[in-house]
Amino acid sequence: MKDNYFQLLPVEILDNILVRLPTEALFRFKCVSKHWNRLILNPQIMKSRSRRMILLPVQPFYAMNNACGAHGPYCHCNAGSTIMLRSPPGIPEGTKVTIVGTINGVVLLLIHRSQGHNMMLYNPFTGAFKILSDPPLENHYSGSYVYGFGYDTLTPHDVKIVRLRAYMDDTNSRSRPCDILSLKNGSWSTPLKLSGDYVFFEYSGVFVNGFLFWIASDSEHRVLVVALDLKGMVFSEIQLPPNRLFSRFPLGKINGNLCMICYERNSVGYYEVWALNEEDGGTKSWSFVNLSTSILRGRHHNDVSLMCFLDEGKLIQLRRNNRRLVIYNLLNDTQKIYLYSVDLTSLAQVRSPLAVEYVESLMSPSDLCSGFV
Repeated sequence: MKDNYFQLLPVEILDNILVRLPTEALFRFKCVSKHWNRLILNPQIMKSRSRRMILLPVQPFYAMNNACGAHGPYCHCNAGSTIMLRSPPGIPEGTKVTIVGTINGVVLLLIHRSQGHNMMLYNPFTGAFKILSDPPLENHYSGSYVYGFGYDTLTPHDVKIVRLRAYMDDTNSRSRPCDILSLKNGSWSTPLKLSGDYVFFEYSGVFVNGFLFWIASDSEHRVLVVALDLKGMVFSEIQLPPNRLFSRFPLGKINGNLCMICYERNSVGYYEVWALNEEDGGTKSWSFVNLSTSILRGRHHNDVSLMCFLDEGKLIQLRRNNRRLVIYNLLNDTQKIYLYSVDLTSLAQVRSPLAVEYVESLMSPSDLCSGFV
């Protein structure tokens, strides 16, 4: 269809077409003309779509559509399942990239360099990006860091990035600085220190309801959850559910609460899902999530090889042939299998999260930094 014919269609019809188009078609149509690009980037169109996508940390970047379902819950359709995205310039193919988290369709990327890391905000739909400033030089050390991406629920316009040393260094200090970048004012600060000989397991903290959560072990090698309240800027420990051991899978979110997969101590039984609830007065406690699912009914060391949580009770797994990704939904006991023509071998070496789920938006990294959330 020529562009001038397209302009003759009533706006209501065009809007209904664009809302229903798959993402890969929109990517192509944006390049047809300025008129088509302007129509597609209409904020009302994007708000109506609310299309959920999954970003994979491979180079070049790929996204997968998590809203197919056209052929039932066990859909093997690979039509339109993989979309090559416009990677930001300056990230050579093969560069290791970690996804820290996502807010309003903007993803925080950790780009691994030979001389350290760079942080970048990136909108996978529009391709817009922004390189973030480095922390103060005096807070640099040669070991690994863990990161978090979130905000206090009372001030969602002030998004923060948190950086912590993954383990204690060889000095006699028993605390480590907590570097925080406020995107709203663009400055780093060190408002508090974390005391305790913790060793963090993952690069990225999970953001839930104004808190960042990491899995760590303490000086006695006990596994626990370390939480940071982004309102009061206070760290706390959360013990694992009673008589339970942490599995090798990272934390996630289900029904709006932090969740984790674990198994009963001294048992060779099945995996369990536990959710963290906040009671009156701010006290936190674990509750067992009773799921009528067969997905986790396997012995905890061999039969289940899930890789990471997506949003709201979904888990993603990379199959051994590295050409398939499987998404399990714990809430309705279904799965989708996605086939790929691209090589996902590098995902097997990714330190969590393996992928992140985001909602398509027109939010630019600059908007996020200016407090326009």
